[in-house]
Formats: sequence, structure tokens, C-alpha cells
Amino acid sequence: NIQLFDISSISQMRQRKWVWWLALCSYRFACRLEQLQNKVLSPHDKVTRREYRERQRSLLNNTLNLLEDLADLDGGHHETIAAAVCEHLADTFLWSDEAEGDVGPRDSSKPAPWASSSQPYRKVTPDCLNKAHDHLMNGIKKLTPPLTKARAKNSPIEIEALSTQLYGIHHKLINVCLKL
Repeated sequence: NIQLFDISSISQMRQRKWVWWLALCSYRFACRLEQLQNKVLSPHDKVTRREYRERQRSLLNNTLNLLEDLADLDGGHHETIAAAVCEHLADTFLWSDEAEGDVGPRDSSKPAPWASSSQPYRKVTPDCLNKAHDHLMNGIKKLTPPLTKARAKNSPIEIEALSTQLYGIHHKLINVCLKL
């Protein structure tokens, strides 16, 4: 039994420490919901899965809002975390119940066509693809300024970390665009 509470009222105190703490708790709860959905829920319980996914999206959006509030309080922009949250939001649209692969029986004597079996997001609706695209683009926009700063500072560790995160987001974005 999961009980979720709206703790956003605590963030009205406008203290950076609390806003940061609430943002990370919200993000952690969203990740836990994803784990629960994948491990505990039956694949056939679509109603509960949809409710979990909606709650997960709400928590991730709350995380982004709290990170923006933190930036307004001069608490830093935390671009890499915000980009990861955007990527998780996109994932909630890419891996929904409607997006899961074929569940019908397949003739095992015939090999599966390679192209159709390796296309990601082949069952995702265009609306979900567009929403995922928007969240992925938002993540890229958040990472571009820090990458520019890291290049100006000639910081190889920062450049590699940001480039790796951008690579992953771009990879998903390309697959989404190919499907659109």
C-alpha cells in the first residue's frame, strides 16, 4: 500500500535547502514508482499502471518546478539533474502500456524480421512521441549552456560527462524522430 502526500506546501518557506531536498525526494519517489510498476504490478493491470505513470509524471514535473524555484533563489541551475528528469518524463510517454510490444503468439519456426524487431517505440502513438520529443528537446536545451561553459574552461571531465548525457538523450531523440 503506497501513500503519497503533497509536500509542495513545505517548499513555500523559500529556503534553498528545503527546496533542494523536496526536489530530490520528489525525483526519488518518481523513480521508485517506476520500479514498483516494473516489478510489482501485473502487466495486465493497466488501470493501476496508468495511475502510477500519471503520478510519476506529476512527481517529475514537480521536481522540475522545484529545481526552477531553486534557481530563482540563486541555488544553482542543476542542469544535469534537470535534464535527467526531462529524460525520465520522456520515458513515461515512450514506455506506456500502449507502447509495449506485440503480446500475441508468434510462429517460432519463422525468424522474426530483424528490422521490425529492433525498432524502438514502434507501438507508441504519435501524441506520446510528440510529448516525449518535447521533453527530450527540453533536456538538450538544459545541457547545452553548461557544455559551452565546460568547453570554454577546457575542462575535459565536465565535457565528457555532459557529452555522454547528451549522447544518450540524442540517441532517444533520433529514434523518436525516426518514428514520427
